Amino acid sequence: MIAAELDQLRTRYLERLSLELAELAALAAQLEGNAGERPQIEELLHRLHTLAGSSGVFGLTELSQHARRLELSAMERLEQRNRGGAADFWRFAVGVAALSAMPELLNPRPATPKRKNPA
Repeated sequence: MIAAELDQLRTRYLERLSLELAELAALAAQLEGNAGERPQIEELLHRLHTLAGSSGVFGLTELSQHARRLELSAMERLEQRNRGGAADFWRFAVGVAALSAMPELLNPRPATPKRKNPA
């Protein structure tokens, strides 16, 4: 019973995830490295943090780890340790866009293994 509910939650999460990843990619693509972009970077930081945690809960380990690395990168930008130029922000945006192409999203597996019926 609980396994079926977890599978249903995971299915709904995966359905919403594609929209969230598209929104993150669009937000990151707008960055140009200007000082006035702090609010956008803060939003990216918050959303990447949420993504890293929620994807880990649903067993999407690679996505969780990649989102966490991007979260740390966004944090560095906020702390101004990594101002970077346009090319650096382009690489960051590409990293965010790559989240939607993670292999575990392209070939999702069930959250809980299916039990075989004894013969």
